[in-house]
Amino acid sequence: MKQFAGIIIGVLVLLSLKGNCQNLSKMPTGRKFYIQSALNHGKNNEGYWDIPGKPSDITKGSNIQVWSFDNNHDRKYTLIKSSEDGYYEIKIGNTQNSRIDISGNKTANGTNVATWTRNGKSNQQFGFQHLGGGKYKIYERSSGKVLCLKGKSSANGSNVHIWSDNSDPSSEWYVLDAETRKPIVPSTFTNDVSANSSQSTVVDFDGNTYKTKQFGDITWMVEELKVTHYNDGTPIPNVTDLKQWDDLTNGAFAWYDNEIMNKKYGAIYNHYAVQTEKLCPLGWRVPSLDEAVLIWGYHIGYGDKQFPATTMKSPEGWDEKYFDSSTKTYKPHVATNKFGFSAKPTPTITYGAFSFGKNYATYWLSNHDSKNAYYLGISFRPEMVLSTEKYRINFMVEGKTVRCVKKL
Repeated sequence: MKQFAGIIIGVLVLLSLKGNCQNLSKMPTGRKFYIQSALNHGKNNEGYWDIPGKPSDITKGSNIQVWSFDNNHDRKYTLIKSSEDGYYEIKIGNTQNSRIDISGNKTANGTNVATWTRNGKSNQQFGFQHLGGGKYKIYERSSGKVLCLKGKSSANGSNVHIWSDNSDPSSEWYVLDAETRKPIVPSTFTNDVSANSSQSTVVDFDGNTYKTKQFGDITWMVEELKVTHYNDGTPIPNVTDLKQWDDLTNGAFAWYDNEIMNKKYGAIYNHYAVQTEKLCPLGWRVPSLDEAVLIWGYHIGYGDKQFPATTMKSPEGWDEKYFDSSTKTYKPHVATNKFGFSAKPTPTITYGAFSFGKNYATYWLSNHDSKNAYYLGISFRPEMVLSTEKYRINFMVEGKTVRCVKKL
């Protein structure tokens, strides 16, 4: 009899989990947000998900806690579609591979919610059930349990863990837009990526027309910029003697090999031209590091997760094969452009010389300090090379292409 009762209870639990899954909300991918406990929302600035330690040091295995609000990137999260429809991976801050994770892949009540390297397993996949007004329950896929506050306390330093589904406010969370801190509700979901994301055009000061595509609430040019005037009409100096580039302190551009016929590849700009904030058409700008990270977040769940760059690249212009260092063999290059970013190899200027292979695309980003600037890079290899601290170079000796963005 006890065995039979156990079977019945198990069936009821499975039916309950299935019911929850049917009520999961479609969530926006790529967009950055905060998560705040319902115990605090509208009352104070406490109860926000937090990664312990300094924002620059997100340690694998750290328990997720709640803390008073701050604007550091370790309080911001991005949803990425997982392999299971209705469930999402939760990426942390400006990192690439960190994920919210259930500690030790355990399912017992009280198991901590923590940080870990992305592994694609079910304990890193979460479903959101909208309760109204931007308030959600968050379900962990492997156990079907909800994320809630330990001890039902939202005091600074309280851990987030999993527990059986319940109606206590400590199991309810507000998902807040990272820019406005307003609740994100299903009726405002305009930034989820699909194969049919809207495509249109934009015209620069010179009259060049560029195809654009909306990825969530950000529209990107999907061609390289080739304007020769700033958007106020001021000519951009065309510096053809590359020996001068290292000594420049003002904006400049060049065509690859100083041939106007190479305009089709886009102009090569120094970062001083980017820093004028007048390079792109009016209302547009050179993308930031955060926006480069978002484009990764948008498309990582859109194509092959192991080889995501294949979905961002146009099939045209790339090397036919690449060397796989793990197998010591050459493999055919694959590019589907399923995501619609249409990346092609781009020319550069480095230390007084032109370079243009068939294995890399690089685009300036706006972030810089007195000497170094970030760029977004896409490799001919199947994986994408994302802008991180690693992809930051001496802009004084470099020239790269540009794509512009516009936020809705």
